[in-house]
Amino acid sequence: MKKLMIVLVVIIISISGNLDAATEIEDLRTSSVDISAKYADKTTIQQLPVPIPKAEHQMKQFTFRSSGFSREKEAKESMDYAVFSLKSNGYNVISALKEFDYDVYDYTIVFTAPDSIKIQRYRNLPYESYSEMKKFFERSLEYYKSLGLTILDQNLKRRAFVITVIK
Repeated sequence: MKKLMIVLVVIIISISGNLDAATEIEDLRTSSVDISAKYADKTTIQQLPVPIPKAEHQMKQFTFRSSGFSREKEAKESMDYAVFSLKSNGYNVISALKEFDYDVYDYTIVFTAPDSIKIQRYRNLPYESYSEMKKFFERSLEYYKSLGLTILDQNLKRRAFVITVIK
């Protein structure tokens, strides 16, 4: 409560000080003589546009962790493709490490890229059959590859799939 009172007092003092200054300015305006018409220079100076520097994206280190794989071979293939995809799109791969954690294989990739990138993970909708889901997974992968996107994770499981890309 005391702090609120102090803030209110400071605001009131500030406003009253500004009113006095505004009154003084008004007094100066009424007593001033317009000399602009008599002594004004008729030439105009064009204001040159101020160049705005382009915002360059800073390089930043990213750490990506994949989704969980049930088999080591699938995790290694996905990691190898992700490293290849990163390098072919001009990203600097610092490290790639496959890990095993409680019956799940995954991998971590550390790479540098512009800070403007967006990593997006896509998951499928529920499907009735595995064969139908597998076809959609393969078509989705081909689509993302045709767009030239960097694929970081491609994981087909029994009931779902995950595709992670850099946009």
